[in-house]
Amino acid sequence: MIITRETKISAELTQQFWELYDVAFEPLRTASPCRQYMRKHEFVAEMTDDRMLKFVLWDDDGLAVAMVLVATDLSAIDWISPDYFKAKFPEHYAKGTIYYFGALLVNPGSQGQHYSSFLLDELDNFVIRNDGIAAFDCCLLNNEWMPAMIHKITLKQTPGDLIELDRQFYYTVVTKGFLAGHGPSEYA
Repeated sequence: MIITRETKISAELTQQFWELYDVAFEPLRTASPCRQYMRKHEFVAEMTDDRMLKFVLWDDDGLAVAMVLVATDLSAIDWISPDYFKAKFPEHYAKGTIYYFGALLVNPGSQGQHYSSFLLDELDNFVIRNDGIAAFDCCLLNNEWMPAMIHKITLKQTPGDLIELDRQFYYTVVTKGFLAGHGPSEYA
């Protein structure tokens, strides 16, 4: 088993990982009011974007069985604010050592092999070697376990703090018809 760092992924491997990604992220389609997954065209674009580093785990037969996606340039991810990271971590931002972890994929037939840990260890090695910061997000569904798991893996190699940067709350107001004496306005 080996892990390689790639900047571009072949069309065939992209399709293989897209199918895995689509299944793995399916539960998140209804878990949050904010989209927690990439559409296919976004995923395909990331596979050939040099700003997105792909750590690919290959089994002993030479088959790609797992992958981690990491933005090495914050501008590669449309929905995050590079200005926020520049203000919060100016030294790391100036050095270009803030890495945004976007997705971890493991082939279902290979799950239970600790491939996630191997990939996250390699990602940690990369971030630590560059005196960097690893940033990531997760929705409430994954928040109960994911930050603690990532922090635990990181602590095997370096002291470090897990810092919650922000929270986003979503609300609805469910209406139940007009109260007596009220009705639709002329603008309705």
